[in-house]
Amino acid sequence: MGARPERRQLVEATACSGCGTELAPGRRDCPVCRTLVYAADLKCLAAQAEAAEASGDAATAVTAWSQALERLPPGSTQHATVAERVGRLRERLPAAAPEMRASKSWAGGALGLVGSVIVSHLMAGLLYGVVPTDPLTFVGVTLVLTVVALVACYIPARRAMRVDPMIALRYE
Repeated sequence: MGARPERRQLVEATACSGCGTELAPGRRDCPVCRTLVYAADLKCLAAQAEAAEASGDAATAVTAWSQALERLPPGSTQHATVAERVGRLRERLPAAAPEMRASKSWAGGALGLVGSVIVSHLMAGLLYGVVPTDPLTFVGVTLVLTVVALVACYIPARRAMRVDPMIALRYE
């Protein structure tokens, strides 16, 4: 997974870099020459997002494109295009997250099984009438704990799918 794009503060521009026209606070493009106020930031964020997309890191790409949305004039063609791209990337996010957590659950189950075999041999003196490595008990406990871990991954992933990324990014 790639590094998240650095969160950049929006510094209010007072004059257009292209024609020198004085800009109103919150303005994202020049009313005279239509130059984007944050053009340099937008190029950098677009490069980060495209690199993240090329490497398959949809989460970083969504973050970068969302930051770009904050710098684009609302209602512009660029704003609509980037918003659509964020929507498409967002569709890929929920599918990737539970998968990754599920593989960790399986790995944890395997490590726990090995650890429990070791510990059961150490505690063999405390067990009366029970074999320390009863296969049915080991398989049953492993399956129960794995199902619990998978459900624990599914619930937050389900909630995350319902949150609009723009709202979540505003609170970061």
